[in-house]
Amino acid sequence: MLHGDTIDFVGYSTVQPSICESGALRLLVSRYLNIGYTLTKGLPYPFDDPNNRLITGDEVDQAIRNACNFSHRRRTLHFWRAPFAFSVRLSQPLTGVIEWTLFVQSDTLLGLDNNLGEQNAAEFMNVVIVALETLPTYYGCLYTSQNPPSVEDVIRGVVSKVYPANYFGDSFLGLVEREKLSGMPAWLNETVGSGRLVVPSIKALYADDDLALQEANRYLFGRVEPSIADEQND
Repeated sequence: MLHGDTIDFVGYSTVQPSICESGALRLLVSRYLNIGYTLTKGLPYPFDDPNNRLITGDEVDQAIRNACNFSHRRRTLHFWRAPFAFSVRLSQPLTGVIEWTLFVQSDTLLGLDNNLGEQNAAEFMNVVIVALETLPTYYGCLYTSQNPPSVEDVIRGVVSKVYPANYFGDSFLGLVEREKLSGMPAWLNETVGSGRLVVPSIKALYADDDLALQEANRYLFGRVEPSIADEQND
């Protein structure tokens, strides 16, 4: 069971020049367009209405400029390719740090008949991988009912739990046991970009899978995190 309106993967980039100044965000948009996604105006319906799409080069350029203007009210980029849609939003929580969030609406992830969870969860990870390959990322995680680590903890290299999806950039890998992480049993455990992406269970992206996450926490950190049910009952 999902516990919020969206499923969010958040990544932190500390590389200078930033992903906006370096053109990395523009490259990411181009990669999504090249694999068949379309930029849309917000979360419109129906998605396939031509009036709801950003098609011209000028429209796409303006959307990218808005995304990099952290004071702009409409700075979220929305992408659609039937039957899936997702969004990307940037923020700057600290000087020199860009936080990028890639998120999908829970009802989109599950589908109208609650029968697309695994299919769309896999597609969600595909678009996350494209982002990780394109945007220099220090650390990232996907969270559902649990909050992600604070940006201050991330910058200090303090991450103490395994999430449904976890990304450790190259410099962050020096703070964990690289070989142990590479050997963690998982639905997905592979090198992506300059780091390592670990997804203990595809089911944990769209439904409760406490057992898989508990086993992952036991493997990497030597302890078991409280289950979602336990946290809600506290």
